[in-house]
Amino acid sequence: MTDGAGGVVHVDPDSLAQSGQLLGQAADRLSDLSDRYRAALSDYAEACGGDDIGMLLATTGEACAGMFFDLLDATAADLQDDADDLTTMATAYAGNEETNTGLMTDLSRRLVV
Repeated sequence: MTDGAGGVVHVDPDSLAQSGQLLGQAADRLSDLSDRYRAALSDYAEACGGDDIGMLLATTGEACAGMFFDLLDATAADLQDDADDLTTMATAYAGNEETNTGLMTDLSRRLVV
């Protein structure tokens, strides 16, 4: 494969697979952190008090935190999708490499005869 400028790009399927695995682990960690902090903040509303101002602060804080945690969850899901894509790509490259090796081996045998 070339890089568009005439240079050759080397793709290492094992590195792609490892990158997919590491990215998947990062996505899992982000999702776990989001869940833990969401749970920790769920008790925060009581700290604002039961009067009108406290309820307003709690409601505003919950809305902001909810949007933040939704963003973290969406980011974790996107990272997991990217990790899955890298793993799929690694499998495809490895399969192509194996097929091409077999074809070249077969071709070289035919040329020797």
